[in-house]
Amino acid sequence: MSRVSVSYRGVPGKGSVAKNQELWGGEAAVMHRCVSIMGDNCVRDTVEYVPRVSYSRRDTATMVMVEPIDLRAFTQRLSSNSPTPGGGAAAAYAAAMGAAAVAKVVAVSVGKPKYAAYEGELQEHLAHLHTVSERCIALATEDEAAFAALMSAYRLPKSTDEERDVRAVAIAAGSRGAAGVPLRLMAACREILDAAERVAVIGNPSALGDCGAGAALAVAAMRTSMLNVTANVAAMKDAAEAMGYRQQLRELYTNIEEREWTLIGAVRRRLLGEEDA
Repeated sequence: MSRVSVSYRGVPGKGSVAKNQELWGGEAAVMHRCVSIMGDNCVRDTVEYVPRVSYSRRDTATMVMVEPIDLRAFTQRLSSNSPTPGGGAAAAYAAAMGAAAVAKVVAVSVGKPKYAAYEGELQEHLAHLHTVSERCIALATEDEAAFAALMSAYRLPKSTDEERDVRAVAIAAGSRGAAGVPLRLMAACREILDAAERVAVIGNPSALGDCGAGAALAVAAMRTSMLNVTANVAAMKDAAEAMGYRQQLRELYTNIEEREWTLIGAVRRRLLGEEDA
């Protein structure tokens, strides 16, 4: 069995990450060649096989170091003809803002005598939402890097049998990476929605609009991620592998829209002071 160590450099100016990965079987030799050709464009996810997404709060995907975000510059890049950033990065930032919006409701609730019975739980939600928001920001950078790696794979030469083999492995690996990032974002969004549902019940009603806004942003990011996963899985040649990704997608998206509308309705009723809220 062979082991491949893959390093990748993220978006220029955004720092670098090195991560060891293992690739077993006959593809290892080909992947060595792929790494030598693609170099810094190889992304961590490109050598994973159907990575299972953990829904646990303790799940902390490896994050890349990011610099402060210039929102105006990002939107200008998003609206340009450059391949990156795209909807995946935009969704990640939307999710980060969603987590922050829910955290605001918690922040105006902690330390208040009226919510003293929930103080410990509120503090836990506040810390966790800050962590999730940072994770989503990191995923925006990872999404750009993953898509850049996939595009690099498609640009590999294909004149000889060896080159075609290398290109095929690189495209398959790049598709895994491009599908893996939005799946992790969807897992993070579920955590935001979980927190929002509870905060809508125990949080300060004067800020509940932010709770609903945060949940809506998280669900919007999930819809975008669903489309991105679907597109990347559609390009996969391995039917069993594609089925694994689709199963994860179904698990992550189950009941999301129903939960969103239930929460929005509950927030609205509580804002109106209705007793059944």
